[in-house]
Parts: sequence; C-alpha cells; structure tokens
Amino acid sequence: AESERRAYERLAGDGRVDGVFLTDLRVDDPRPALTTELDIPALIVGPPQEGSGVPSIGVDDGSGIRQAVRHLRSLGHRRIGHVCGAEGYVHTESRRIAWSEALAEAGLPDLPPAKADFTGASGAQATHRLLDQDDPPTAIVYANDLMAIAGITAATTRGLRVPEDLSVVGFDDIPLADCISPPLTTARQDVLAWGHAAARTLVALTEGKDVQPAQLPPVQFIVRASTAPPPA
Repeated sequence: AESERRAYERLAGDGRVDGVFLTDLRVDDPRPALTTELDIPALIVGPPQEGSGVPSIGVDDGSGIRQAVRHLRSLGHRRIGHVCGAEGYVHTESRRIAWSEALAEAGLPDLPPAKADFTGASGAQATHRLLDQDDPPTAIVYANDLMAIAGITAATTRGLRVPEDLSVVGFDDIPLADCISPPLTTARQDVLAWGHAAARTLVALTEGKDVQPAQLPPVQFIVRASTAPPPA
C-alpha cells in the first residue's frame, strides 16, 4: 500500500532505524524489494521470498504439519482435514501445501481445506464447516493452537469427544496447549532461539557483514492426549 511505502521512506530518510525485521510475509509482498530500493538492511523472519535477495531466518514449519499427518496416519486415520490460516500469507500457504503433500505421500484423499484467519472464532466456524460434511474428517490439523483449542470446544458442543470421536492437532505449542482438556498434540517451534538468532543476524547486516544461514532447532512434534485412533 502507498501508506506503507511512505512509512518506509520516512524511516529511511530520517535515519531513525538501522535495520528492520519483515514478519508475516504476504504472497508477492512488496516490502523486501522496497527495503532493498531504500537501502535499509532487512531480515525476513519466516519463510523466504524467493528471488528477493533479502536474507531470511526461520525453520521449515511445514515439517510440523507433515509430522502431524504421519502421526495421524499411523493411528489409522484416513480422512484428515485442515483448518488453514489467513489467506495471502506465506506461512499459511506453506502449511497448507505441506498438509496436501503429506496426504498425497500417505496415499490419503486430498480434502478441501477449511479457510480461517488464525483467530479462535474463525477456527470454530471452520471446524463446524468440516464436521457438517456428509463424510467428515476423523482428524483435523490446524494452522495454529488457538484455532485448534476453539475446534475442540466446537466439537464438544456437537456432542463429539476429543480424541475418541475426533483427533485434533495444533501448531505452535502455546502455553495453554498442555493446560486444556485434553492436552493438545501440537508442533513446537523454539521461538526464543529464533528470536535470538534473528537479532544477531540483523545486527550483523547493519554492520555490513555477510551473514550465513542460522542453525535453528527443528520443529518438534509433541504428542499429547488430543489424538487417538479413529472411531471404529
């Protein structure tokens, strides 16, 4: 947007910042090219923008989704749904693609994902849409924990039991994930290590140094009590 461009131009012109983090990258996001044009050192936090020339730091969050699908398949699930995040974001697309590819790899049907926007309310609504289908999934993989927790509540209001009737998997491992009932199976990213590495990398960029890809801890898949074999 033009207002966003003007904001970056003011930052560059005033000399008030030495560098910027670019987060929540959108598909065809103009910010990497803009920071390059304005000669502002920048670091993408999350999946890279191919061809932009702007360095990035992050983990393969798609691996968490792939591990979720493999876990559910090992339990015997064949219809595995997905509630995706806000449309237009790179990490939304990377997680959706990872889910679809994992289904294909496991020889499972590729179901249409349910669109949401990372909020609890949207996660609940998407859960109801999936469960309203004639042949609903027996397991659902959510793009974040907040939507998964809302999905558990939505399923419960329909008289379903988690995990006996529906298995639920989240993403992020927020502090609430192991405090709810049942505790949530999810994928964990080490955000503290990610933040420290991002800060070090951006400082190096502002000092004109060449930066190397940071070695970050891989996504961990945490199995708790929200997943079980599908109902017979």
